[in-house]
Amino acid sequence: MKYKVKIILFLTVTTGFLSGCAKSTESDIDTAVQKHINAKFPAEAEDACRTVFLKAQKNKTTSNQLCTALKKRTDAELSICEDEIQGSDFLNLVTDCKTDLIVRIEKIKTDRNVGIQTGLKNLNFKMPFEIQSRDVSLGYTAVTGDTKDKQVILSFDDGPHPLSKNVVAMLDQIGVKAHFMQVGQHVQQYPEITKMIADRGHSIGNHSWDHSDFSKISFQEQIKQISDTNRIIINTIGWVDPFFRYPYGATTPEMNKFLKDHSEVNFLWSVDSNDWRKINADLSLRTNQQVVKETLEQLDQRGRGIVLFHDVHARTIELLPEFLIQLKIKGYTIVLLQASDSGLKNSPRVP
Repeated sequence: MKYKVKIILFLTVTTGFLSGCAKSTESDIDTAVQKHINAKFPAEAEDACRTVFLKAQKNKTTSNQLCTALKKRTDAELSICEDEIQGSDFLNLVTDCKTDLIVRIEKIKTDRNVGIQTGLKNLNFKMPFEIQSRDVSLGYTAVTGDTKDKQVILSFDDGPHPLSKNVVAMLDQIGVKAHFMQVGQHVQQYPEITKMIADRGHSIGNHSWDHSDFSKISFQEQIKQISDTNRIIINTIGWVDPFFRYPYGATTPEMNKFLKDHSEVNFLWSVDSNDWRKINADLSLRTNQQVVKETLEQLDQRGRGIVLFHDVHARTIELLPEFLIQLKIKGYTIVLLQASDSGLKNSPRVP
């Protein structure tokens, strides 16, 4: 009898422990969903679900426990974890359900693209395009790029990345150029992609070495972030445009003055696509049609400006053709900026 009691106690404790783990995992996912919804920047949104998987890995959460928690989620909630589920970093955590979850993610992608025209075959037109020069010798801050009505500047942050090739192919198809604000350590990882983008005639700008928040590091560290990135881009392609974009748009007074004194453009933006946000505040799936609509509404309200996208997100590749088609329909001209002193490309004044 006493052995039966011990077995029952063991099973009760074990069941209670597993139940507690499951509830903890579900609570972690709840937190991740809200973190993604409330995120102000891509890194916050991307870290939301990754944090859940890292915690599960650390706590040796079983595949069955995590799978149970993930399977309960709506498609919109599950979408914030698609990179972790599809990737190889956490394969052991979703062994029991990866196949089923991948099927759901493919359906999510299909649902996300309803109403969207995707692929090069739909870009069978040429866009009006201009190259415009700006005198940056006394400093220049680009928010709208001093563009005229119905002129738009396209910019892509955080690359280079293998997905950058898709963006370049689309822009080539319609005969326009864009600004690629690149992260130094990514140039180090994918130098051949930076070369390809530059060879196609696009602008290559500086987006710091590792996407650090400049408001949280010392001034000397800020200078090093810019200098190291300029150096690796120049070593890769022979030049770099004197355009710097703060990570997160987190400007600092000291660096603003430094950029001005060194003829480096403070390259901001006026229209944010939020192409990284996957779920709405009401817990519905954020569709690509919604992203395009909201981005165009911002642009139409201003009538001109610099649009911020990211060439590191698959959904940006999905929605970009539709966005470009709508720009054409609405009569926009795409503009590329360049410094009137082209010598700055080869010898930036940042030490």
